[in-house]
Amino acid sequence: MTGKQDGGAAFPICPGQEGAIADRFIRFVDMGDGDLSNCWNWIGAKSDRGYGVFTVKKPKQARAHRFSFQLFHGKEPSDLVLHLCDNPSCVNPTHLMDGNHGENMRQMAARKRAHRICARS
Repeated sequence: MTGKQDGGAAFPICPGQEGAIADRFIRFVDMGDGDLSNCWNWIGAKSDRGYGVFTVKKPKQARAHRFSFQLFHGKEPSDLVLHLCDNPSCVNPTHLMDGNHGENMRQMAARKRAHRICARS
């Protein structure tokens, strides 16, 4: 099985990760034209901050990008899963990387996403 809809490029699901849960996950992914350089947007439930939420098995839920990382890379992230594309609803495994809080803060500052606290006069 691959993360692929109606032709286009494919990113293989890791062996042992195939099955009904992977099929159900893929149904909530808009892969657009299938080009791996484009975001694959989560079209299921989302958090108030725009991150996809996937019900693995009631009542267990996971952030969709974290589930995608594990599904396609075949391992649990060591800490955080970072978006290289800055799109919180993206689940394209080529746009996701294993990271940590420090790296997330560096990316946030470099991409000017950091909230600034202004001193009051």
